[in-house]
Amino acid sequence: MAAVVISGAVITKDDGRSGMYKEKCESCGYVSGTTKNFSSGGSGNSVMSSSFVCHKCKNRQDVKIKH
Repeated sequence: MAAVVISGAVITKDDGRSGMYKEKCESCGYVSGTTKNFSSGGSGNSVMSSSFVCHKCKNRQDVKIKH
């Protein structure tokens, strides 16, 4: 199953078992230059959760990816 962004990210790679993403601020559209990893739990019902503070507008953004 392909990973699906719920909020705060742009998926850059997804092979079904693991993937990579960049943080994205939903307020101003800033996308981080840093790539981060996530791994799948296998069931397709796992949600990876994280958060960050936008470097551009200082908004606190939640990151959620269903995988």
